[in-house]
Amino acid sequence: MVAREQGGQSGPEYVVVLAGPKTPGNVGSVARVMSNFEVRELRLYDSVNLDDGAYQRAVHAGDILDEAHHYKRFGNALRGLDFTVGTTGITNLREKRHVRNPLTPKQLVERISGLRGRVGLVFGREDYGLFNEELALCDVVVTIPTSKRYPVMNLSHAVAVMLYELHRERVIDKEATVASEHERDLLLGVFRDLLDTTGYPKHKRLSTEVMIRRILGRATLSKWEFHTMMGVVKRPVKQLHRMEATMRSAGMDPDPRPGPGKGSAKRGPKGTERKGPKRTGRASP
Repeated sequence: MVAREQGGQSGPEYVVVLAGPKTPGNVGSVARVMSNFEVRELRLYDSVNLDDGAYQRAVHAGDILDEAHHYKRFGNALRGLDFTVGTTGITNLREKRHVRNPLTPKQLVERISGLRGRVGLVFGREDYGLFNEELALCDVVVTIPTSKRYPVMNLSHAVAVMLYELHRERVIDKEATVASEHERDLLLGVFRDLLDTTGYPKHKRLSTEVMIRRILGRATLSKWEFHTMMGVVKRPVKQLHRMEATMRSAGMDPDPRPGPGKGSAKRGPKGTERKGPKRTGRASP
């Protein structure tokens, strides 16, 4: 059984096992898909002989075909694997017939993403798939949800879907590291500074800050997105601060908002207007 991943160790090493493939071109297409998702080891049980058509379909993955291991017994094709995943397009959800009681690819990812070791992904024949006795030797069975009217997928397409789901999880873990709570708080602080600097109405501040926090929470920002957003929001704040400093050094009022004692018109006792102090740099009415 595979061990749980620890520390900086990578996840599972995937091995593709094809049982009884009948068309050389399909084997070549599988090799190409494997190369797309950085899977190198191909095992072939009771396989058709590989011809030029297989290499044409493999395109730039001919080396995978060259290095493929061939087996005459199904059990031997599974040797050295720590965990095996059988695939089927024919399912049976009744408890007493559990051989074809499968997981979905997503459920499989959740089960094995924290493991390390060699995981075999076993795919059956183009016409009959894997036989019950072959599925019985696998640790779990997976099916790709498809139309009930036409549930069986092309061999290379099924391999592509499985490897995509497994590779996607690995890429997300490696590249899209989620921003921490501390980083989200820093970004929220920059938004607060922007609201202050632009004179955002005080009676709207609390609800707006809550809204921004909710948006950031739903977005699940990656660290790269966090740093980009910080740069975008900080830039206008810095420019506004520089403008305020320049205006103050020139003896000008950097806050143009009307208010008591800042040029706003007030009513005198008899309804007459009395003017507040004039602003520097403005023409008097």
